[in-house]
Amino acid sequence: MRAAALAVIVGTSLTSVAVSSGAGEAAAPRPPKPAITKVDPKFGPTTGGTVVTIKGTHLTGATKVLFGTTKGTALKVKSDHKLTVVEPAHDEGVVDVRVKTRGGTSAKGNTARFTYALEKPAVTGLTPASGPAAGGNVVTVSGTGFTGVTSVTFAGTPGTSVVVVSPTELTVVAPAHDPGLAHVNVTNAAGTSPTKVADQYHFV
Repeated sequence: MRAAALAVIVGTSLTSVAVSSGAGEAAAPRPPKPAITKVDPKFGPTTGGTVVTIKGTHLTGATKVLFGTTKGTALKVKSDHKLTVVEPAHDEGVVDVRVKTRGGTSAKGNTARFTYALEKPAVTGLTPASGPAAGGNVVTVSGTGFTGVTSVTFAGTPGTSVVVVSPTELTVVAPAHDPGLAHVNVTNAAGTSPTKVADQYHFV
Protein backbone atom coordinates (compact mmCIF):
# COMPACT_ATOMS: atom_id res chain seq x y z
CA MET A 1 0.00 0.00 0.00
CA ARG A 2 2.77 2.41 0.90
CA ALA A 3 4.54 1.75 -2.43
CA ALA A 4 1.33 2.35 -4.40
CA ALA A 5 0.61 5.57 -2.53
CA LEU A 6 4.16 6.81 -3.13
CA ALA A 7 3.84 6.07 -6.86
CA VAL A 8 0.62 8.10 -7.04
CA ILE A 9 2.23 11.03 -5.23
CA VAL A 10 5.32 10.99 -7.47
CA GLY A 11 3.19 10.69 -10.64
CA THR A 12 1.01 13.58 -9.58
CA SER A 13 4.06 15.74 -8.82
CA LEU A 14 5.62 15.04 -12.24
CA THR A 15 2.33 15.91 -13.99
CA SER A 16 2.18 19.20 -12.10
CA VAL A 17 5.74 20.04 -13.10
CA ALA A 18 5.06 19.29 -16.78
CA VAL A 19 1.91 21.44 -16.84
CA SER A 20 3.66 24.28 -15.05
CA SER A 21 6.56 24.17 -17.54
CA GLY A 22 4.19 24.30 -20.56
CA ALA A 23 2.32 27.31 -19.19
CA GLY A 24 5.61 29.22 -18.79
CA GLU A 25 6.60 28.61 -22.41
CA ALA A 26 3.23 29.91 -23.73
CA ALA A 27 3.70 33.33 -22.09
CA ALA A 28 5.93 34.78 -24.86
CA PRO A 29 6.74 38.51 -24.51
CA ARG A 30 4.91 40.95 -26.77
CA PRO A 31 7.19 42.46 -29.48
CA PRO A 32 7.78 46.24 -29.64
CA LYS A 33 5.19 48.41 -31.39
CA PRO A 34 6.09 49.25 -35.03
CA ALA A 35 7.02 52.78 -36.11
CA ILE A 36 7.10 54.40 -39.58
CA THR A 37 9.94 56.75 -40.53
CA LYS A 38 9.34 57.03 -44.29
CA VAL A 39 6.64 56.39 -46.92
CA ASP A 40 7.88 56.31 -50.53
CA PRO A 41 6.30 57.53 -52.72
CA LYS A 42 4.16 59.88 -50.67
CA PHE A 43 1.60 60.31 -53.46
CA GLY A 44 -0.62 58.07 -55.58
CA PRO A 45 -3.76 58.06 -57.74
CA THR A 46 -7.22 57.66 -56.23
CA THR A 47 -7.59 54.46 -58.27
CA GLY A 48 -4.84 52.78 -56.20
CA GLY A 49 -2.26 50.34 -57.52
CA THR A 50 0.98 52.11 -56.59
CA VAL A 51 3.62 49.97 -54.84
CA VAL A 52 4.58 51.86 -51.67
CA THR A 53 7.76 51.19 -49.69
CA ILE A 54 7.49 51.76 -45.96
CA LYS A 55 10.59 52.12 -43.80
CA GLY A 56 10.72 52.15 -40.02
CA THR A 57 11.38 49.91 -37.04
CA HIS A 58 9.86 46.67 -35.69
CA LEU A 59 8.05 45.89 -38.96
CA THR A 60 8.63 42.13 -38.72
CA GLY A 61 5.36 40.23 -38.47
CA ALA A 62 3.27 43.01 -40.03
CA THR A 63 -0.24 41.68 -40.69
CA LYS A 64 -1.73 44.71 -42.43
CA VAL A 65 -1.04 48.27 -43.58
CA LEU A 66 -3.89 50.78 -43.43
CA PHE A 67 -4.27 53.84 -45.65
CA GLY A 68 -6.74 55.77 -43.55
CA THR A 69 -9.14 52.93 -42.73
CA THR A 70 -8.59 51.02 -45.99
CA LYS A 71 -6.30 47.98 -46.06
CA GLY A 72 -3.44 47.85 -48.56
CA THR A 73 -2.78 44.68 -50.56
CA ALA A 74 0.19 42.48 -51.55
CA LEU A 75 1.99 43.15 -48.25
CA LYS A 76 5.61 41.94 -48.29
CA VAL A 77 7.87 42.32 -45.25
CA LYS A 78 11.46 42.66 -46.51
CA SER A 79 13.11 43.11 -43.12
CA ASP A 80 12.49 44.52 -39.65
CA HIS A 81 13.03 47.98 -41.17
CA LYS A 82 11.32 47.72 -44.57
CA LEU A 83 8.13 46.45 -46.22
CA THR A 84 6.20 47.04 -49.43
CA VAL A 85 2.45 47.27 -49.97
CA VAL A 86 0.12 48.21 -52.82
CA GLU A 87 -1.96 51.29 -52.02
CA PRO A 88 -5.73 50.71 -52.20
CA ALA A 89 -8.22 52.94 -54.01
CA HIS A 90 -9.27 55.91 -51.90
CA ASP A 91 -10.90 59.32 -52.13
CA GLU A 92 -8.73 62.35 -52.87
CA GLY A 93 -6.78 63.80 -49.95
CA VAL A 94 -4.21 63.01 -47.27
CA VAL A 95 -4.47 59.85 -45.16
CA ASP A 96 -2.50 58.38 -42.27
CA VAL A 97 -0.54 55.19 -43.01
CA ARG A 98 -0.37 52.71 -40.13
CA VAL A 99 1.28 49.29 -39.76
CA LYS A 100 -0.20 46.58 -37.54
CA THR A 101 1.79 43.78 -35.91
CA ARG A 102 1.37 41.62 -32.81
CA GLY A 103 3.13 44.42 -30.95
CA GLY A 104 0.43 46.96 -31.78
CA THR A 105 -0.29 49.67 -34.36
CA SER A 106 2.18 52.36 -35.41
CA ALA A 107 1.42 55.94 -34.41
CA LYS A 108 0.22 58.69 -36.75
CA GLY A 109 2.73 61.36 -37.76
CA ASN A 110 4.19 63.56 -40.51
CA THR A 111 6.44 60.73 -41.73
CA ALA A 112 3.47 58.37 -42.12
CA ARG A 113 1.13 60.15 -44.52
CA PHE A 114 0.04 59.47 -48.09
CA THR A 115 -1.69 61.87 -50.52
CA TYR A 116 -4.25 60.70 -53.05
CA ALA A 117 -4.50 62.79 -56.24
CA LEU A 118 -7.82 62.78 -58.07
CA GLU A 119 -6.84 64.21 -61.44
CA LYS A 120 -3.90 64.93 -63.70
CA PRO A 121 -2.78 68.59 -63.50
CA ALA A 122 -3.56 71.17 -66.17
CA VAL A 123 -1.93 74.62 -66.45
CA THR A 124 -4.12 77.54 -67.51
CA GLY A 125 -1.85 80.52 -66.81
CA LEU A 126 1.45 81.89 -65.49
CA THR A 127 2.09 85.14 -63.61
CA PRO A 128 4.47 86.59 -64.64
CA ALA A 129 4.86 84.78 -67.96
CA SER A 130 8.47 85.86 -68.46
CA GLY A 131 11.65 86.33 -66.47
CA PRO A 132 15.44 86.44 -66.59
CA ALA A 133 17.42 83.58 -68.15
CA ALA A 134 19.44 83.51 -64.92
CA GLY A 135 16.37 82.21 -63.11
CA GLY A 136 15.18 83.15 -59.62
CA ASN A 137 11.80 84.57 -60.63
CA VAL A 138 8.85 83.51 -58.44
CA VAL A 139 6.09 82.34 -60.79
CA THR A 140 2.46 81.78 -59.83
CA VAL A 141 0.98 78.88 -61.80
CA SER A 142 -2.81 78.67 -62.20
CA GLY A 143 -4.71 75.56 -63.26
CA THR A 144 -6.37 72.45 -61.87
CA GLY A 145 -5.39 69.17 -60.25
CA PHE A 146 -2.53 70.54 -58.15
CA THR A 147 -3.11 68.11 -55.25
CA GLY A 148 0.03 66.17 -54.37
CA VAL A 149 2.33 67.94 -56.84
CA THR A 150 5.76 66.30 -57.01
CA SER A 151 7.51 68.58 -59.52
CA VAL A 152 7.22 71.64 -61.76
CA THR A 153 9.52 71.79 -64.78
CA PHE A 154 10.45 74.47 -67.31
CA ALA A 155 11.13 72.66 -70.60
CA GLY A 156 12.31 69.71 -68.53
CA THR A 157 14.39 71.71 -66.03
CA PRO A 158 12.97 71.50 -62.48
CA GLY A 159 11.87 74.66 -60.73
CA THR A 160 12.59 75.04 -57.02
CA SER A 161 10.72 76.00 -53.84
CA VAL A 162 7.38 74.64 -55.07
CA VAL A 163 4.51 75.70 -52.80
CA VAL A 164 1.02 74.35 -53.46
CA VAL A 165 -1.35 77.11 -52.36
CA SER A 166 -4.52 75.25 -53.37
CA PRO A 167 -5.66 72.63 -55.91
CA THR A 168 -5.81 75.45 -58.48
CA GLU A 169 -2.71 77.51 -57.65
CA LEU A 170 0.97 77.03 -56.82
CA THR A 171 4.17 79.05 -56.80
CA VAL A 172 7.59 77.99 -58.07
CA VAL A 173 10.99 79.62 -58.50
CA ALA A 174 12.07 79.51 -62.15
CA PRO A 175 15.44 77.82 -62.84
CA ALA A 176 18.23 79.20 -65.03
CA HIS A 177 17.53 78.48 -68.69
CA ASP A 178 18.59 79.54 -72.18
CA PRO A 179 16.64 82.53 -73.57
CA GLY A 180 13.41 81.59 -75.33
CA LEU A 181 10.03 79.97 -74.68
CA ALA A 182 9.69 77.00 -72.33
CA HIS A 183 6.61 74.96 -71.48
CA VAL A 184 5.84 74.66 -67.77
CA ASN A 185 4.60 71.20 -66.79
CA VAL A 186 3.19 70.18 -63.41
CA THR A 187 3.37 66.57 -62.23
CA ASN A 188 1.52 64.68 -59.51
CA ALA A 189 0.71 61.02 -58.89
CA ALA A 190 -2.00 61.04 -61.56
CA GLY A 191 0.35 62.27 -64.32
CA THR A 192 1.87 65.37 -65.98
CA SER A 193 -0.01 68.36 -67.33
CA PRO A 194 -0.36 68.43 -71.15
CA THR A 195 1.66 70.98 -73.09
CA LYS A 196 -0.32 73.98 -74.33
CA VAL A 197 0.10 77.65 -75.24
CA ALA A 198 -1.11 78.80 -71.82
CA ASP A 199 1.86 77.18 -70.05
CA GLN A 200 4.62 78.93 -72.02
CA TYR A 201 7.21 80.90 -70.02
CA HIS A 202 9.59 83.29 -71.81
CA PHE A 203 13.19 83.39 -70.57
CA VAL A 204 14.80 86.72 -71.56
